[in-house]
Amino acid sequence: MFMINFVEFAAESSRGVVLATLFLYTKSLGGDLAFMGMLTSLFSVGRLISSTVFGWMCDHYSFRSVYLVSSGICLMGNVIYLIADQHVTGSLTALAASRFIVGFGAGNRSVCRADVASITTINQRLTYLTMLATVVFLGYALTPGLGSLVANTDTYVLGIHFNKFTSPGLILIVFNVLTIVGMVTLYDSSVQTRDGPLESSQDAAMKKTLSNITTMPERIVNVGNMMLVVMPASLSFPQLAVAEFFVWSVGCPITTAVVVAAFSKLLGGRPQGTLMGLLGSAASVSRIILPLLPAAIPTLSPVFWINILLCTLIAITWKRFSGRIWLRTRSNSPAN
Repeated sequence: MFMINFVEFAAESSRGVVLATLFLYTKSLGGDLAFMGMLTSLFSVGRLISSTVFGWMCDHYSFRSVYLVSSGICLMGNVIYLIADQHVTGSLTALAASRFIVGFGAGNRSVCRADVASITTINQRLTYLTMLATVVFLGYALTPGLGSLVANTDTYVLGIHFNKFTSPGLILIVFNVLTIVGMVTLYDSSVQTRDGPLESSQDAAMKKTLSNITTMPERIVNVGNMMLVVMPASLSFPQLAVAEFFVWSVGCPITTAVVVAAFSKLLGGRPQGTLMGLLGSAASVSRIILPLLPAAIPTLSPVFWINILLCTLIAITWKRFSGRIWLRTRSNSPAN
């Protein structure tokens, strides 16, 4: 389980570590804000393609082999990130190719989810998928700060210039190498559900993890969105921080964990890689399309209203069908 979570952390670091310096790196090569937006989209496009591909692969090949392939692709992309520097190739094309390749390699989230599902019982999945979702958001929150560790770097090694722009790529290379080494030496592919903690039928019956209380994440997100809508004219930094806390730090991680756990429970004990890949691809589509809205709409308030509408529709739909989902998963439970 540790290695699965580390793979997920390394994949999310591919976005977070370069976040603070990517625009400055782009600008140093002659790019602008529009090119920066394209780089962000290219990462998600790569993930969109690979999520389903890797999901299918883990249904037909071993999880370890898929992890090694995805980590190797990320490693190659991050090496290209280093040589895109103006002192080596000075190429915006190389930088764009790097972000696409790294995004493609980082599309192994569906593999991690399917792996967790394969070694846990239906009633244990919410707990472990919540841990996996927590790792994702830790990657978002913590890894941008790693760039500060190399902010003053300015040296040449083997002809490659390491500075505040390229050094985040070196950090990602270290993560990729650690992932590959860990997969070869530490990952235990023999772990199955019987190796986990025992669960009595009484405990399983009490864990109604898909009851209507799980509509709470959308409500929490809506609290933050409402603050962003009704106070935009005089929004102070503390108010913005509180609103973003409700949206990103509380509502989104819980929503992700609950949705993935519900989807996994519906699939039961069947191989889940391909379908988890489709779920991940759907998320990538939203990350490609929705960031374009602020450019198309002159003010931000309509964007937050759209977010509130989407969250409300999800909450209503979930409340409508969660009872049926619970009955379906309960009938699939080994206890029944």
